[in-house]
Amino acid sequence: MIDVVTLEVFNNRLKAIAEEMQFTLERSAHSPSIREGADCSAGIFDRDGNLISQATALPVHLGSLGPAIEGMVKAFPVAGMKECDVYIMNDPYAGGQHFPDIIMLVPVVHEGRVVALVCNLGHHQDIGGAAPGGNATNTTEIYQEGLRLPPLKLYDAGVPNIAVEAILRANVRIPDIVWGDLVAQTAAAFVGRQRVRALWQEMGGGKFDEAVRSLQDVAERMSR
Repeated sequence: MIDVVTLEVFNNRLKAIAEEMQFTLERSAHSPSIREGADCSAGIFDRDGNLISQATALPVHLGSLGPAIEGMVKAFPVAGMKECDVYIMNDPYAGGQHFPDIIMLVPVVHEGRVVALVCNLGHHQDIGGAAPGGNATNTTEIYQEGLRLPPLKLYDAGVPNIAVEAILRANVRIPDIVWGDLVAQTAAAFVGRQRVRALWQEMGGGKFDEAVRSLQDVAERMSR
């Protein structure tokens, strides 16, 4: 049984991790849309894809991250995820929003087992398509809107997928900025992964999982 003081401390530590992810993304980004406009979000999820904590950013993003995570773990089951894997997607038909919003997922792994997931979203300044910025209002089909990314592995156990990078760079107008923002998203996710794993190790898996369930129960009761 988690007492209320421990639960509140746990809740605020998770919030601090999410805020640090958000801060890292904003400070590391190349584009003004993320660096100055803060058009990005970060959150921490349990291994089943349920939200645990989120940064104070754009909640509208985080409301869509659950379906996006569901789409990614359908393509790449959690049981097969490895340390330093990085997954991305922007496909609305797999849980994404519009094409400029690229969603990134990184597993938190301890002794070969995924114990949590960290996720972030960044609005990219270009994603190809008929109009710069990927926000054309006169398109007649999805193929005109830009580069559609189904769930993909950007890094496989820390090894970059150079084919994905080449495809991205070849299909956007500002490749260095777009790729730079993806690197910033990766840095933010790795910060979150490191902090969540340290907290999990400090508390122990059983107590961490119990605290997560308690937080989610409190959130459910408050929303009813």
